[in-house]
Amino acid sequence: MPPEFVKGRNVQGERVEMLVEKMVWRPSVYALILNDKGELLVQDNIHTHKFDLPGGGVEVWERVEEALIREVWEETGLEAKIIELVHVQDNFFLTPSGKHWHTLHFFYRAEVTGGVIRNSILADEWTTNPHWMAVNDGAAESFTAGDMVWKAVQLALHG
Repeated sequence: MPPEFVKGRNVQGERVEMLVEKMVWRPSVYALILNDKGELLVQDNIHTHKFDLPGGGVEVWERVEEALIREVWEETGLEAKIIELVHVQDNFFLTPSGKHWHTLHFFYRAEVTGGVIRNSILADEWTTNPHWMAVNDGAAESFTAGDMVWKAVQLALHG
């Protein structure tokens, strides 16, 4: 018998109880892209005022790798090529609009193959201002998803 509630987090990282009967699966993909200077491509999250990686939800009709390429282009204007899967982790997440998600995060190391950096083309995007950040200036607390993203960053850098 499933529990009535699970413990999750909201976008601010606060612990919240989430109703299992409202839970939906949401696979998502995120790109770990480093430039020639060793800087990481990040975006500003308008809800948390922290950094996010380019990425987002996988549509039911697309492969995970296709979703990553699409998300990077939609959010940054950059064309990317996947190098390797670095990390997978699940999470229980309560969205700002009240959706109860059990997320599966796929983190891929990728590289830029073209395009020009720009803001997202999506009107309801939570992230803005794609830019390069010196990895040495970051820490788990710098990212919306904190420890999960920082672990993926470290794995991309050091294996």
